[in-house]
Amino acid sequence: MHSRIQDVLQTSYESLPYNSEKELFLHIACFFVGKDVDYVVKILEPGYSAASGIQTLINRCLLSVSPNKKLMMHRLLQEMGKNIVRQESPKLPEKRSRVWLSRNS
Repeated sequence: MHSRIQDVLQTSYESLPYNSEKELFLHIACFFVGKDVDYVVKILEPGYSAASGIQTLINRCLLSVSPNKKLMMHRLLQEMGKNIVRQESPKLPEKRSRVWLSRNS
């Protein structure tokens, strides 16, 4: 069952129309879940059209914003995003597009 769910989630990610939206999704999944949306837009706006990209991710149910303006993502979506990055170089983390340090990742 878990792999079928992951396949559906992966399809949602892959159906994003622009590469910048896919990159934005991965940035948020790896670094910005729980962060203030205005803060994230300020950091990522120039290179990733963050304001419109975040709205696209919300419209596609890949992201939500809490009442206190924090970016929220379902745990399975966040896990999928991190797995996409891990697959870039399974054995050599330094060759991945993003590297993070976390007790749970």
